[in-house]
Amino acid sequence: MPRVVVFDPPLPMSVSVASSVFGSEITVALIAQFREPGTRKTAQEALGLRHAVAANHVRNLVSAGVLVVVSEQSGPHAAVYVTDAKRVDELLGALRSYSLSGTSDG
Repeated sequence: MPRVVVFDPPLPMSVSVASSVFGSEITVALIAQFREPGTRKTAQEALGLRHAVAANHVRNLVSAGVLVVVSEQSGPHAAVYVTDAKRVDELLGALRSYSLSGTSDG
């Protein structure tokens, strides 16, 4: 059973979010896939992901503000997403700053 590590003091929120966003090859591939607007299903097929895996990662990226919904079509899975490059830069900056100097703006 993996041990749960609790940092004291806790990591800054932006660093924790960045670690989650950039700590998986799947999420990084989805960020790249959505440089151009597209649906989750299109990205899922392009990357060869199972439905549940793609849905979970897309949901997490939306929650982190990395993917934004640019339009919602009819149907349960027809939302069109695009990567928010500014948010990606913010999270990368927070991760870089914390990793190299122990500080973060967020």
